Order: sequence, then structure tokens, then C-alpha cells
Amino acid sequence: FFDFIVAHRAAGFFSPHVFICHELCRRSRDLMAQSVGGCDVFVHLALSQIIEQCTAYRRLSKVKDACQALLDDIAAKKHQGHTVETVVAYVEPLKLACESMEPKLAIIALDCLQKLMAYRFIRNDMYHTPKKMPDGTLRTHSVLSTVVATICQCIKIANEPIVQLQIIRCSLTA
Repeated sequence: FFDFIVAHRAAGFFSPHVFICHELCRRSRDLMAQSVGGCDVFVHLALSQIIEQCTAYRRLSKVKDACQALLDDIAAKKHQGHTVETVVAYVEPLKLACESMEPKLAIIALDCLQKLMAYRFIRNDMYHTPKKMPDGTLRTHSVLSTVVATICQCIKIANEPIVQLQIIRCSLTA
């Protein structure tokens, strides 16, 4: 099937969108062969795309380093299961990508966050570790509230219709 697509792509019968879908299918198949499964596939693909986009910008080295560190952790299978620590580790580089205010990075990160919420990997019953406040009380918040705040920050990004569409998709999923 993939040879069919490549042959027809070379002949000019398919749009670039079909070629992108073909590339994502190939990457997903490669990840499955490496025994990366579940939500790790979404995160792995998104982080790989973010790293590719970051190579053009020196100021995004923090985002690139965070993504590469998480990819290394996924490869070493440090994050297993649907624990709060795993979810927080997955959300952090995506949050950094959104905070970069780069539309291309935000689109990729928002798409991945939306998929993680849609597949119930990010849920409202997951809470960060409580932090001690100056008045001595313990305060915590849900991981989902962090994700929603990150999504809301993306509104400040330049007037990009695709970013706006991703914000709407994420908001409806949350």
C-alpha cells in the first residue's frame, strides 16, 4: 500500500497532505516496531516534530533540550503507565513549546495535548504534588488545569487560523 502511495505521489496524483499522512503512518509503524505504544506514540511523534522545527531557531534550545530529554526517557522506558508523574513529564515539553509563541510549535503541541485529553491520558482526577505556601497551607492543582492554562496562553500567538482551530479543538476536548 505504501509503495502505491509513493509511486502515485511521484507521478503527481496525490496532494501534499496525503504525503504527510504517509510519512506519519511510516513513523508510527517504525515506533510500533520499537515497542513504543499507547499515548507514547502521540508524544514521540509530536516531540520529534518539535525538535525538527526548533533546529531553525537558536532561541528555542530550551524547548529542544526538554523534548530530547523526554524522548530519551521514553526510549529508556522511564515513564511507564498512566501515572501522574508520567503525565506531568509528557505535558512539560509541550507546555514549553506553547510558551515559545512560535505558531508551528504551538500547533504541534496543541494537537498532541488534544489527543492526550481525548484518549483520557490527561484527566481531571490527576493532581500535581502539593506545594507548601508561605502561610503554611498545602496547595495543589490538577494537571488538566495546567493544560487548560497552557491552551489559553496560545491565544496570544499571532493571528494564525490553524492555531485558533487547535485552541478550539483542545477547549472542546477538555
